[in-house]
Amino acid sequence: MKYKYLLFDWDGCLAKTAEVWLDAYVKVFATYGVNPTLEEIVSKVFGDWEGPAKLGIPDNDEFFEKMMPIIDKGIETVGLYPGAKEMLEESRARGARIALVSSSVRRHLDMAFANNEIKDYFEIIISGEDVEKHKPDPEVIYKALDFFKADKSEAVIIGDTKSDLLAGKNAGIDSILFYPESHKILYDKKTLLEFQPTHVISELGEILDLLNPQ
Repeated sequence: MKYKYLLFDWDGCLAKTAEVWLDAYVKVFATYGVNPTLEEIVSKVFGDWEGPAKLGIPDNDEFFEKMMPIIDKGIETVGLYPGAKEMLEESRARGARIALVSSSVRRHLDMAFANNEIKDYFEIIISGEDVEKHKPDPEVIYKALDFFKADKSEAVIIGDTKSDLLAGKNAGIDSILFYPESHKILYDKKTLLEFQPTHVISELGEILDLLNPQ
């Protein structure tokens, strides 16, 4: 299948934000006298807005309020995965239409864009504040498809988590699992494959082989 519409996740897919979030989790858990292992944070909390409660935190909202200043500082200097900018530029040159479908707050996206200068590659940017329900709910994908007036058969979501893969499945579009070597500490590949991504890549440049020719 060759694609015309590329719907990218942000955290852990284009931007190397995982380290920023993990560092913040460790620091904020410590303020509650809770010291989970990295493995516990990844398996029980990472990417789950209700996650802190699983490790005994009484107030999730308060927890994330404490995290935000730490996240802000890290996001200001966060980098992209190798080849991300070049892939976006070449994809657009080949006629692909590109959307960002993220659960991140728009403020964090804007901070990261300022540092990496890639905002203009996206025709539409949908943040976590622009939807009622986050992935794996397909709302964010539907918004992108509606914007493009896209045929589902020509669209694909690119992401690194089960939520991305399930969102694609729930929306009825294909999915690409981005699983670089650095993600082994975050996710079990075998588990992610159970969600049946259409394609699996370890480098973002591989997306170019899946584009619809002009």
